[in-house]
Formats: sequence, C-alpha cells, structure tokens
Amino acid sequence: MKKIIFFILFTNMAYGGVWSSLSASGFNQAYAQLNNFVSKENEYIKKYWKNEIEPILEKIKEEKKLEKEKNKIIEALNEDILLNQKEIEFLIKKHNELLNNEANILSNR
Repeated sequence: MKKIIFFILFTNMAYGGVWSSLSASGFNQAYAQLNNFVSKENEYIKKYWKNEIEPILEKIKEEKKLEKEKNKIIEALNEDILLNQKEIEFLIKKHNELLNNEANILSNR
C-alpha cells in the first residue's frame, strides 16, 4: 500500500515538473526582457564610447605627443642657455683679468 501511494505521488510530482517546464513561465519572459535590456544598454555604451570617449582619448594622446616634443625643445634651449651663461662668466673673468693686467702695467710705469 505504501508503495502504491509513493508511486502515485512520485509520478504526480514528476508529471507536474515536466508540465511546468513545458509551459511558458514568467521566468522565461523576465529573462528575455533582461537580455533585451542588457543588449540595448551594451549598444548604447558602445556608441557612447565610440562617439564621445574615443575622440577625447585621441585628442589627449595627440596633446601628450606635442607636450613631449615641446619638453624636448625646452630642454635643448635650457642647455643652450646654461652654456651661454658659462661662456659669459668665462668672458667676464677674462675681461677682469685683462683689466687687472692693464692696471698692473699702468701702475708699473
């Protein structure tokens, strides 16, 4: 008797499980809506990235390149300025030496 009741309950549950998986449930519809929403959002994000963000990134990349080139020019100019300052100091030192020599010559006469 227990076997018969168990068998009836088991087949009834199994049939219910098969029946519920065959019918269209709210879960399938909700999953389809979610999938549709995610697909639309992904397309929106891709378009936004391509139209808004990529041009900004390209502009930043170009400006960084120009900045590096300008920094190289500035470094070269700074080196030239330093060399010119050293040359001026050397020339002033030599000029002072010549003035001292001239003063010594005039004082020895």
